[in-house]
Amino acid sequence: MAAIGFCFGGLCALDLARMGADIKGVVSFHGLLNAPEKNSTKPVLAKVLALHGSDDPMASDKQLKDFCQEMTDLQVDWQLHSYGNTVHAFTNPVANNPDFGTVYNAVADKRSWPGAPCYLTTFWDSCHQHSFAYAANGRCPGRPASVSTTHKTLLR
Repeated sequence: MAAIGFCFGGLCALDLARMGADIKGVVSFHGLLNAPEKNSTKPVLAKVLALHGSDDPMASDKQLKDFCQEMTDLQVDWQLHSYGNTVHAFTNPVANNPDFGTVYNAVADKRSWPGAPCYLTTFWDSCHQHSFAYAANGRCPGRPASVSTTHKTLLR
């Protein structure tokens, strides 16, 4: 099982990993990054992928640095993809409030989606090398179409 989330949901997905939930991985799209006030004593079992806008006003430089250090200190298998010239809510086509820091970014949206389903399938099979193929035809090579379609449905 894996968890994905957007914004506060991204924080919730990260917190599932942080509390040692028995899940394979999490993907956080423009999620809030701050750690909970009370840390779990359980080891983090999940692999973590955080997809982040480099200019996201809802995640300060300090929070970003602290998140990276936290993941490293906890010995998490983690990745952070940061999209340049991108603020919060970059996957939401109706986000258009620059004053609040939420603006859709079609380029970042397009770049963030293909890797997520294939990232999730790496917990069960190796597919990460084929993320561009996923983007082209909606499925991961080497995976049955029904499985890839399920992942695409869960993510979109």
